[in-house]
Amino acid sequence: MKKLRDLFISDANILALVIINTIILVTLYFPGTPRKLYIVDDILTVLFTIEMILKIGKYGWKQYWATNWNRFDFIITISSIPSLVTLFLASNGALQGLSLIMIFRTLRIIRIFKSVRIIKFLPGVSNILRGIKRAVKASYFVVFCFVIFLFVASMLSCGLFGKAAPEYFGNPLVSAYTTFQIFSIEGWYEIPNTIAENMGSDWAGSLAKIYFVLLLFGGGMLGMSFVNSIIVDAMAEDNNDEVMNELKEVRKLLEEIKSEQNKKDSSVE
Repeated sequence: MKKLRDLFISDANILALVIINTIILVTLYFPGTPRKLYIVDDILTVLFTIEMILKIGKYGWKQYWATNWNRFDFIITISSIPSLVTLFLASNGALQGLSLIMIFRTLRIIRIFKSVRIIKFLPGVSNILRGIKRAVKASYFVVFCFVIFLFVASMLSCGLFGKAAPEYFGNPLVSAYTTFQIFSIEGWYEIPNTIAENMGSDWAGSLAKIYFVLLLFGGGMLGMSFVNSIIVDAMAEDNNDEVMNELKEVRKLLEEIKSEQNKKDSSVE
């Protein structure tokens, strides 16, 4: 039993299973995929479930759940278990009716998340995730302000250009998507040109173009750039901390050398 547990708990073995499972998941989405691959994928799901159970048995639930990676593995494994139901029902001819087929196809899609586990084995991933966590905390307020600005701009655009370009600003949701598209500098000139042609007069079209230039400048060049700069700065904070620690060590070493030199000078005198 101990050998079996060590076999499943080994990171190298689990990484190999995750890589194999990822390759199979990609293959499953090609046309004419052999049904045997679905069975292999279900077997891998069972193996991941066994791994989870053995880890809980070894460490206990409290210690197992205390680790963030174990929580991640648990959620991914549990979310992929329902896909096993589809194989059982299909083999018994139980998949009848469009609604059932759609439900169980959705359950099969959940198995895709098993491949996400490969992130756990990437070198330096802990530092990256800490940087992401800091970036999220540092950007709460800025992102909230950006969302408010996006909401106001999309509602204003919907009211101004909903009739002139309903395909872009026909309702608040479509307008929000188009506005964010402009913020990302995607289609920022095609959309204003289309609206200007539909405005009915040259001066109205010109005002519309000026409006979108201001929108691009405020939301794209300033807004998104500001959000990106905060996120990048927070992500790079680990490197800054390392540099500061190294400088402190150098300063400490210099002070020790200076202290030793002062002692020598005093003894000479």
